[in-house]
Amino acid sequence: MMRLFSTAMFLRAPTTSVVAVSIFAIAGVVLGDASNIRAETATQHTATFPCTMWEPCSVAPTHYIAVPPKNWNGRDKLRVAVWMHGYGRTARIPMRNKKLLEVFDRHNYLFVAPSGYSKGWSVPGTPQEGRDDIQFIVDVLDDVEKRFAITRDDAVALGFSLGGSFVWTLACQRPDLFGHHIAFAGGFWLPHPMRCVEGPVDLVHVHGEADGVVPLKGRPIGSRWYQGDVPRGLKFWRASKSCADMGKTFAAPQGLSCRVANSCGGDGGGAVTSCRHEGGHIVKPQWVDWALDKLKDGDG
Repeated sequence: MMRLFSTAMFLRAPTTSVVAVSIFAIAGVVLGDASNIRAETATQHTATFPCTMWEPCSVAPTHYIAVPPKNWNGRDKLRVAVWMHGYGRTARIPMRNKKLLEVFDRHNYLFVAPSGYSKGWSVPGTPQEGRDDIQFIVDVLDDVEKRFAITRDDAVALGFSLGGSFVWTLACQRPDLFGHHIAFAGGFWLPHPMRCVEGPVDLVHVHGEADGVVPLKGRPIGSRWYQGDVPRGLKFWRASKSCADMGKTFAAPQGLSCRVANSCGGDGGGAVTSCRHEGGHIVKPQWVDWALDKLKDGDG
């Protein structure tokens, strides 16, 4: 039977569960604040196109917001980028980030932000495990396709914190939904998966060396849940997809240091890129911009 977990259930749970709620909430807050970006409301096309901040499009059990590029004519097909928010937040958080909106506008993506049920995502090993959020994302994509002129080729899934963990889950369980996966500060929870669906995977992972909310080495959350070891998770990706050896470290913009393993999944396709920075639990729009440029250049 499918298990549903709500915030109210957490608040009635023992003290360890309340601790888990507070830690998860911290994990969802940093997109705007730690990047020193002033939160602003998205205003593109509010009078013309559907699924706005003020009238989001309903898809059970919640909804999503979509923002097309400013100069879109409403006819040419757009690529789709779907952003998974952190725990305790909603679709409004990324949509209020002017700098982030500008990145997707520059790359000519339809920027879609769904709201996870109970402000979270069903990731294996987490308190909300057991709900079919992957089907929710399938339903969101289907609804987007009915309302906007889009192509699903090279669609991108992005996420921060618990949203980043959900991106790893999508890449593992339904790699056919998105051509590319970009995760910030979130990976597998324990127990790590034994295997993923066969096929190539394209994954960019960015993580802070000083991240205290989702540490690279993992940590327990209360007495029941455990964030996984991120380097171990990346090693799993490379081994399970038979990637080539990791290349040399190279510098990327805004303080990132990265390594790439290519040929992940056979037929020469796919890549796993691991990037580190010296900071904590943050994501910067400049890193998103660089990752999308990397896709456009065909490097990963």
